Amino acid sequence: MRKRWLGGIATPVLVSMIVPLVVSIWPSFKEQAASFAEILQSPIYQALLGQLGMGDITTWSGFFYMEVGVTLEWVILFVAMFIPARLITSEVDKNTLDLTLSYPIPRWRYLLEKFGAYLAYSILYPLLIYALAVAGTNYLGETMDFGVLGYVMVGTYLQLFALGAISLLCGSVFLESSRTLSASGALILGQYVMTRLPDLGALNFLKDLSLFNYLSTGTITGLGSLPMNELSIVVGVGLIALAGAFYVFHKRELAY
Repeated sequence: MRKRWLGGIATPVLVSMIVPLVVSIWPSFKEQAASFAEILQSPIYQALLGQLGMGDITTWSGFFYMEVGVTLEWVILFVAMFIPARLITSEVDKNTLDLTLSYPIPRWRYLLEKFGAYLAYSILYPLLIYALAVAGTNYLGETMDFGVLGYVMVGTYLQLFALGAISLLCGSVFLESSRTLSASGALILGQYVMTRLPDLGALNFLKDLSLFNYLSTGTITGLGSLPMNELSIVVGVGLIALAGAFYVFHKRELAY
């Protein structure tokens, strides 16, 4: 973490700047919000926004969750797909993995510390966005349920954990950058695409295989709380993938 702390902090700070941007847009947007709400009923926008397109954007909280929610989905997609996948393969690319593992440190601890650094930097996304959202709401004189906002941020972090664990598992299996990124891209991007597909009839169950379908911003704001069944699914998948990554990395030969 000490070596790459600047890059680890800079990205969450940059992403969180979406909140001041949304705050600055809201005063002029709310005057035309009703007309935009009609446009968002288009099937094209509904497909792009998913459950976020079902909110009431004529209110500050509805507008905030739509804009910030879409941003967070893309952040989760790319951060989880690329960063954990590179935790091991970057060492392989530099031919330093064998040297690192020559030190008296268990492989599981090496992998856990690497993934722990990813989780530590990832928590900055929800923390910064929450703090800026509270400050922005007070600045505008608007109202927002900060308890629900906290639940949304928890959901975001748990998705980063679970999808990141899947990406780490890909790295443990392939130990090679291009194949790892191809596999994590297929698994994570594929899940995101599934949540944006129209009604598939008998195949609609495929959406249930996507982690993006669980603990989403739209679901949490609609319920006003964390759905515990969805939380169990996301955490369970993340723990299984993480355990799988530890097992594969511990057992496999590292002749590359």
